Amino acid sequence: MIKLFALLTVSSVAIAHPMGNFSINHYAAIKVTPGAVEVHYLIDMAEIPTFQEMQRTGMPATPGDPAVNSYLAHEQEILKPGLMLELNGRPLRLRAVSREVIFPPGAGGLPTMKVAFVYRADFELPLGNHARVHYRDTNFPDRAGWKEIVASAQNGVTIKTS
Repeated sequence: MIKLFALLTVSSVAIAHPMGNFSINHYAAIKVTPGAVEVHYLIDMAEIPTFQEMQRTGMPATPGDPAVNSYLAHEQEILKPGLMLELNGRPLRLRAVSREVIFPPGAGGLPTMKVAFVYRADFELPLGNHARVHYRDTNFPDRAGWKEIVASAQNGVTIKTS
């Protein structure tokens, strides 16, 4: 998780927020193995949505602050239903595994916020059967921003995203 988060942080700083300081970008790395699906989910908030969240919650741009930890725990549960995951047409139940946050500086010295969550769903797949996994992200539907999905699976698993 840390390696993924660090990679996204470095690449995000280099390109800033190409869709503007109001955007919310999504990144999902999906790994499917026999018996489990893991979703590494990153939300990259530009200056304005970060400011709005800080005003709404009263949290500072300080990782480790109790208000930030409370915000992360809450957001992890709020965002989870917006990540729809199905196996062979049946919904999978995601559970939260981990969470992190950083506040990189943005335009005009204002903070931006990147939150990273790991979700996992376990399933039983009869030996020799193929699995079809479908993923959909419906979080922040009215906000501008890009969505990037990277998926990997072992033999016998196909992935469809939308």
